[in-house]
Amino acid sequence: MLPRVLSIARPPSIACVSSLPSCVFAPPRSALASSSLSLPDRFLSSTPTHLQSPEDSTSQQPSQPPRRQSFNTRQSRPQTTPAVPEVSAFPSVYPTPPSVDLPPNPTNIGPLYKRLIHVRRVVRQSRAGKVRRMWAMVVVGNRNGAAGVGEGKATELNAAVQKAIRRAVENMAPVARYENRTLWHDVEHTFNESTRVRLWARAPGHGLVANPHVHTLLTACGVHDCASKVTGSTNPMNVVKAAFEALGKQKTADEVARARGRKVVDVQRIYYGGSS
Repeated sequence: MLPRVLSIARPPSIACVSSLPSCVFAPPRSALASSSLSLPDRFLSSTPTHLQSPEDSTSQQPSQPPRRQSFNTRQSRPQTTPAVPEVSAFPSVYPTPPSVDLPPNPTNIGPLYKRLIHVRRVVRQSRAGKVRRMWAMVVVGNRNGAAGVGEGKATELNAAVQKAIRRAVENMAPVARYENRTLWHDVEHTFNESTRVRLWARAPGHGLVANPHVHTLLTACGVHDCASKVTGSTNPMNVVKAAFEALGKQKTADEVARARGRKVVDVQRIYYGGSS
């Protein structure tokens, strides 16, 4: 058996290295001081950290950063409002747009002309069975250049009609009229590829010669002299929608003159004293 001194000279195993204190493998302090490496003082200490006294460990700990102030005691940043330039500072690049007739305000349109156009019973098939409801279409207008069409569906007919009236008032739109009695020009419109409606402007005193449903819509708009023809499908729902869209396709003289860059003069009103 070899002496004990020779057994210590053997390199220790991995398990023995991990169990030995760090001071055994620490290089001399003089060697680290003479080297060019700059290490913190805690690595140059000859005494391990876990063997130092509490006083030494406290003195060698790095200084803690100052604690943040609480949210309540923190000084708030001064709120500065950015300077907003005046409106006059912006140059007027675009000319003022021409005046456009806006849709009437439903809360200030005066008494309304309300007419029930069509009523039918509808059925929806569900897993529980057939659900029967009532459907209604209503035309609303002020007889002064504004009208609207609305549809409503409910279990009872009265509720369906009231719902249709509310939607018709929301859908009210201005209708261009010449001399507040007829159309500006003849209009032709096809709705749903099945209903074709043609409207013709007529002279004063001609009256309304039109389909019953178109007659009701023109009365709500305030058109008094007009003729119409409906071809194709005469379904009341399609006829009313086609006529309403046809009235919205009109172009006034001012719109045509603005598009062509011309000036419009009403010859009949100025030179022949036509009634306005």
